[in-house]
Amino acid sequence: MSGTKFAKLASPDFCKFCYWVFLLIDQKPPFDMFPGIFSSIDRYTKNLVHAFFDEYEEAPACLEGFEDAVDYLEVGRLQYFDEASGILVTGEPDDVFTLTDAYLGLVDYKTARFPKALENQDDSESSKLLPRYTVQLNVYDYLLEKNDFAKCKKAALVYFNPLLSSPPLSSLIVGTTGGSRWGSRPR
Repeated sequence: MSGTKFAKLASPDFCKFCYWVFLLIDQKPPFDMFPGIFSSIDRYTKNLVHAFFDEYEEAPACLEGFEDAVDYLEVGRLQYFDEASGILVTGEPDDVFTLTDAYLGLVDYKTARFPKALENQDDSESSKLLPRYTVQLNVYDYLLEKNDFAKCKKAALVYFNPLLSSPPLSSLIVGTTGGSRWGSRPR
């Protein structure tokens, strides 16, 4: 069972029957709420972050709070069979970083508006997804531990909200736009 499937259990509008049906049909439409383009954008973001690390040997400015990251790890899809429950737990973190103290940092990229719940305003759709994202990060942390990786010291959701206007191309490649690289606004 993937971290995403576990995360559905934390939804504010959780329904046991709906979840049972969801598991029975193995997450086929209409249950897939995100178009595939978001996964593609997240993979592209990961590639840009890795390219920045390769070029400059440090975390890009958009990874605020991860200034102590010294490298990224390619962990791929992780799994662990929990014998007590009989559940195969699976998941693929967007990014895992080695920190200066040898601990790990875990990042899940989100292509969306920053949830207003984190600014003490609970009226946004993205705010309703926060409990699910929290479970997802915890499942990734659990999988890293069960697969004998170093201990995870911190985990974060990094939001990228695409710009609605076009900045000069040079600012996207070599500079900053809106406080971060690549014309995105992380939170």
